[in-house]
Amino acid sequence: MLNPGDFKYMVDILEITTVQNEVLSDTKQLTKLCSVHAYVNSPSRRDNEQAGAENQEIDIIFTVRYSKLFKDILIRKQDFRVMFEGVVYKIKYTDNFKFKNETIRLSCKAVTKYSGKAEENPTAADP
Repeated sequence: MLNPGDFKYMVDILEITTVQNEVLSDTKQLTKLCSVHAYVNSPSRRDNEQAGAENQEIDIIFTVRYSKLFKDILIRKQDFRVMFEGVVYKIKYTDNFKFKNETIRLSCKAVTKYSGKAEENPTAADP
Protein backbone atom coordinates (compact mmCIF):
# COMPACT_ATOMS: atom_id res chain seq x y z
CA MET A 1 0.00 0.00 0.00
CA LEU A 2 1.31 3.45 -0.89
CA ASN A 3 1.57 6.20 1.68
CA PRO A 4 0.06 9.63 0.86
CA GLY A 5 3.61 11.06 0.91
CA ASP A 6 4.57 8.79 -2.00
CA PHE A 7 2.37 10.81 -4.38
CA LYS A 8 4.86 13.67 -4.58
CA TYR A 9 5.15 14.28 -8.33
CA MET A 10 2.73 16.39 -10.37
CA VAL A 11 1.63 15.04 -13.74
CA ASP A 12 -0.75 16.55 -16.28
CA ILE A 13 -3.54 14.50 -17.80
CA LEU A 14 -4.06 15.48 -21.44
CA GLU A 15 -6.93 14.57 -23.76
CA ILE A 16 -6.61 14.27 -27.53
CA THR A 17 -9.29 16.38 -29.19
CA THR A 18 -10.08 16.91 -32.87
CA VAL A 19 -10.56 20.50 -34.01
CA GLN A 20 -11.40 21.94 -37.41
CA ASN A 21 -9.07 24.67 -38.58
CA GLU A 22 -9.86 27.57 -40.95
CA VAL A 23 -9.56 25.37 -44.08
CA LEU A 24 -11.99 22.82 -42.56
CA SER A 25 -9.46 20.08 -42.07
CA ASP A 26 -9.38 18.15 -38.82
CA THR A 27 -6.32 18.42 -36.63
CA LYS A 28 -5.53 16.66 -33.38
CA GLN A 29 -4.43 18.64 -30.37
CA LEU A 30 -3.73 17.98 -26.72
CA THR A 31 -5.92 19.69 -24.14
CA LYS A 32 -4.95 19.70 -20.47
CA LEU A 33 -7.72 18.22 -18.33
CA CYS A 34 -6.09 18.42 -14.91
CA SER A 35 -2.95 18.03 -12.85
CA VAL A 36 -2.74 15.23 -10.29
CA HIS A 37 -0.25 13.96 -7.74
CA ALA A 38 1.38 10.69 -8.74
CA TYR A 39 3.79 8.04 -7.57
CA VAL A 40 6.30 7.61 -10.41
CA ASN A 41 8.27 4.43 -11.05
CA SER A 42 10.14 2.88 -13.94
CA PRO A 43 9.83 -0.86 -14.56
CA SER A 44 12.89 -2.87 -13.60
CA ARG A 45 14.79 -4.98 -16.10
CA ARG A 46 13.60 -8.06 -14.19
CA ASP A 47 9.95 -6.97 -14.56
CA ASN A 48 10.46 -6.50 -18.30
CA GLU A 49 12.10 -9.90 -18.74
CA GLN A 50 9.40 -11.69 -16.78
CA ALA A 51 6.58 -10.00 -18.66
CA GLY A 52 8.15 -10.72 -22.06
CA ALA A 53 8.52 -8.48 -25.08
CA GLU A 54 5.06 -6.94 -24.71
CA ASN A 55 6.04 -5.06 -21.54
CA GLN A 56 9.38 -3.84 -22.93
CA GLU A 57 7.59 -0.93 -24.55
CA ILE A 58 6.85 0.55 -21.11
CA ASP A 59 9.10 3.46 -20.08
CA ILE A 60 7.40 4.65 -16.91
CA ILE A 61 4.55 3.78 -14.55
CA PHE A 62 2.36 6.40 -12.89
CA THR A 63 0.17 5.49 -9.92
CA VAL A 64 -2.52 8.08 -9.20
CA ARG A 65 -5.43 8.28 -6.81
CA TYR A 66 -8.72 7.28 -8.36
CA SER A 67 -11.23 9.96 -9.37
CA LYS A 68 -14.27 9.92 -11.67
CA LEU A 69 -12.10 11.36 -14.45
CA PHE A 70 -10.19 8.09 -14.61
CA LYS A 71 -13.35 6.16 -15.55
CA ASP A 72 -13.00 7.60 -19.06
CA ILE A 73 -9.27 6.88 -19.15
CA LEU A 74 -9.84 3.24 -18.20
CA ILE A 75 -12.32 2.89 -21.08
CA ARG A 76 -10.66 5.11 -23.74
CA LYS A 77 -6.96 5.13 -22.86
CA GLN A 78 -6.00 5.79 -26.50
CA ASP A 79 -7.60 9.26 -26.25
CA PHE A 80 -5.40 10.43 -23.36
CA ARG A 81 -1.76 11.23 -22.63
CA VAL A 82 0.23 11.94 -19.49
CA MET A 83 2.82 14.72 -19.32
CA PHE A 84 5.64 14.51 -16.79
CA GLU A 85 8.73 16.72 -16.68
CA GLY A 86 8.19 17.99 -20.23
CA VAL A 87 7.73 14.56 -21.81
CA VAL A 88 4.40 13.35 -23.20
CA TYR A 89 3.59 9.68 -22.59
CA LYS A 90 1.09 7.43 -24.35
CA ILE A 91 -0.93 5.24 -21.99
CA LYS A 92 -0.33 1.62 -23.00
CA TYR A 93 -1.97 -0.24 -20.09
CA THR A 94 -4.23 0.69 -17.18
CA ASP A 95 -4.84 -1.15 -13.94
CA ASN A 96 -7.62 -0.39 -11.47
CA PHE A 97 -6.27 -2.72 -8.80
CA LYS A 98 -8.98 -5.20 -7.76
CA PHE A 99 -11.56 -2.67 -9.04
CA LYS A 100 -11.42 -0.97 -5.63
CA ASN A 101 -11.32 2.53 -7.19
CA GLU A 102 -8.50 3.59 -4.86
CA THR A 103 -5.50 3.92 -7.17
CA ILE A 104 -5.02 3.62 -10.91
CA ARG A 105 -1.76 2.44 -12.44
CA LEU A 106 -0.91 3.92 -15.86
CA SER A 107 1.88 2.11 -17.73
CA CYS A 108 3.20 4.49 -20.37
CA LYS A 109 5.57 4.85 -23.32
CA ALA A 110 7.30 8.16 -24.13
CA VAL A 111 5.93 9.84 -27.27
CA THR A 112 7.79 13.14 -27.56
CA LYS A 113 9.41 16.03 -25.73
CA TYR A 114 7.02 18.84 -24.93
CA SER A 115 8.07 22.39 -25.72
CA GLY A 116 5.06 24.59 -25.06
CA LYS A 117 1.33 24.68 -24.64
CA ALA A 118 -0.60 21.51 -25.46
CA GLU A 119 -2.53 23.26 -28.22
CA GLU A 120 0.73 24.16 -29.98
CA ASN A 121 2.02 20.60 -30.16
CA PRO A 122 -0.47 18.49 -32.19
CA THR A 123 2.17 15.98 -33.31
CA ALA A 124 2.39 14.71 -29.75
CA ALA A 125 -1.20 13.47 -30.05
CA ASP A 126 -0.47 11.01 -32.85
CA PRO A 127 -1.53 7.59 -31.53
